[in-house]
Order: sequence, then C-alpha cells, then structure tokens
Amino acid sequence: MIKWFDDTFDKITESTVLTMGNFDGMHLGHRKLLQELIKGAAGLDAVPIVLSYLEHPGHYVHFKHPVPILTPRVCKLELFREIGVDHIYYLNFTSETAHVSALDFLQNVVMDCFNPLLIVSGYDTHFGYQRQGNSEFLQLHEPDFGYHTLQIPPVLYKNDIISSTLIREKLTKGDLATANAMLGKPYRLYGTVTHGIQLGRVIGFPTVNLNLLDNEQLIPANGVYLSAVNIAGKRYFGLTNIGTSPTVKNNAQIEIETHILDFDNNVYAEYIRLDLLEYLREERKFADMTELKHAISKDIEYSKGLLQKYE
Repeated sequence: MIKWFDDTFDKITESTVLTMGNFDGMHLGHRKLLQELIKGAAGLDAVPIVLSYLEHPGHYVHFKHPVPILTPRVCKLELFREIGVDHIYYLNFTSETAHVSALDFLQNVVMDCFNPLLIVSGYDTHFGYQRQGNSEFLQLHEPDFGYHTLQIPPVLYKNDIISSTLIREKLTKGDLATANAMLGKPYRLYGTVTHGIQLGRVIGFPTVNLNLLDNEQLIPANGVYLSAVNIAGKRYFGLTNIGTSPTVKNNAQIEIETHILDFDNNVYAEYIRLDLLEYLREERKFADMTELKHAISKDIEYSKGLLQKYE
C-alpha cells in the first residue's frame, strides 16, 4: 500500500479549499494562486489547504538531472504562513507514487483525505503519472466528485510567464534583477556561518562564509552582489562574493562570502538569511592583493551609494 503522508496525518473532516504544487521560490505566480485559495476558503467558510512535496518531483522524474531548489522545504513553511496558509501537507513523492494515475490520485488522495469543496488550480498544475492531471482534467471530473475548479491564469513579467524554471535560468545567468522582480522579493540563501581561511580579515575586509542549509539550493552565477544579511532578527548590508576567489585561492571550489558593512562581530555558527539585492559585477582574477583590495574598496564605495533605496 502506498504511503502518501507521514504517520501523524489524519484525514481532514472540515470543509476545505485545496491547491497543490511544489511552490518552489514562492514567486508572484504562487502568491496570486495562494491569495485566491485564501479568498475562496473565506467565501466558503472552509480551511485553505496546500498539498506540496517533501522533495522536488524532478528528483524522481529526472533522475540524471536533479533540479536545484530555490527555497529549502523548512524555509518554505514560514513563507506559506507569512501569506496566511497554516495547513500544508507534504506528499511522500517517490518513484512509486510518481506512477500513480491522475484519477487514482484525485480519488484516493485529494478527495478521500481532504474532500475539498473547491480546488484552486494553477495554469501549469499537473499531477499523476506522466502529468495526466491538469485543470481540464479537474473540470472534467467535477460531476464525479462534487467539487468545483477555479483555474488561475499565469502571472506575467514583461510578457514572460513567471515560473520557478525561468527564475532558475535567470539566476544562473546572473540576471538577478529579473529573478527578483519575478520573485517579488530578493533571492534568499539560507545557512549558517562557517570558518573560511580568514584571508579577508588579513587584508582588511573580513567576511562570513555561508554554509547552505540545503546543499541542493541553487547558487546563482559567480560574481559580486550587494546583499542584506539577516542575523538574529537584525538586518545588515553587505557585499557578497559568489565564486572561487581566483586571486587568493586555487581549489576551484565555489564559496559564498559576505563582507558585512560596518560590522565586526563574531557570528560563527549563527543561522543567517542572505538576500541578494543587486548583481554588481562578475568575479575576476586580479594581478595581486593590492589590486584586489583596491577593487573591493571601489565595490564598497559603489554599494554604499545604492543603499538608500533598500534602507
């Protein structure tokens, strides 16, 4: 027997309005859909429900090409709750459940466990084996199960449909401005501060090194970014370098290092959230340490001129 949920799950007996999807990145399209979910639930005096996944479905469908994620699952939960959705259920998506037909999933999971009055469907909602289930499929089976379907059209940015896939593409290419516009917020990396080689402190620009909370989170294109660092509830601005630091290192390992402006506290092992605000320039190899220090000084001076619009 397929186990869709963990052992703590109980079937919902209240009236519900339901939507489903991965919601990776919680971009503007996701937010529109969730707003309609909340609105629909309020109108029916029902509980808004989100069905999502423990793992990105691509990890099971595209075995050779794992999909980098935009938001770790544990962090996605706080984003749902910020929007106003408290009831999120994670499906145990595996290679076995990936082969369940759309009709079986609709009957045995959606209806049997949640019995929604209304299903809110995105333009690209798909479920079931070979993505057989979609908005038209849901509408077709309304008479069989007694629910209604509300299909939400795509949200556009400059004539492009906003999607997690497109945001990943923009981040990988260094187009942070477009990615952030589609997200409706700065792209955020989550993790803890770990020890580096502390060369930044030696040259007068100490940095904190970010160890990602989830090593499958997408790391944007190499380069220098204006950033905001959230530590223990306080926000600081910084200059983040993503890359291999070719001037001072030769191990070709990508690292995320942030020089926090006007800050010199010891935050080793602290949990931080790093918001990437603007892409400033590509990472470069300088002739020597003097040239590197001069470039960092110029980056800091330029960054301070940008801070007013973020403060």
